[in-house]
Amino acid sequence: VEMVPDADLRERAARDVEDMNALLEDALVFARTSFGSIRPTAVDLVGIVRHECAERAAIGGAVRAELPPERVIVAGERAALARVVGNLIDNALKYGGEAEVSVSADTGAVEIMVDDRGPGVPSRPSAHLRAVPAP
Repeated sequence: VEMVPDADLRERAARDVEDMNALLEDALVFARTSFGSIRPTAVDLVGIVRHECAERAAIGGAVRAELPPERVIVAGERAALARVVGNLIDNALKYGGEAEVSVSADTGAVEIMVDDRGPGVPSRPSAHLRAVPAP
């Protein structure tokens, strides 16, 4: 891709490669989780959310996060959870221009909320992901 002389064509080709890579990663995560080769482990969900928010903010995304200071440990697969959280944030940025991300935990569940201000949706639409804390 770097050898393509036309800057616009090079940029489009690079985006296509990134999109194909993301699709491949999604397919691999799906296959691993569907066919049992990945076993859930204890992962810090707040750490995952913090990292995914920071990654988008580092490239100029309007991401605000309200996260608890302590770790929130859940049973899951780190890459799959990161992909879900990243996709929710990406969609909020793409369709709403900004993302407000929060994590809350109680005795029975953990909630990740991703709010945006997208066109044609209520003033505070939310995508919710509930995870059960690890024993």
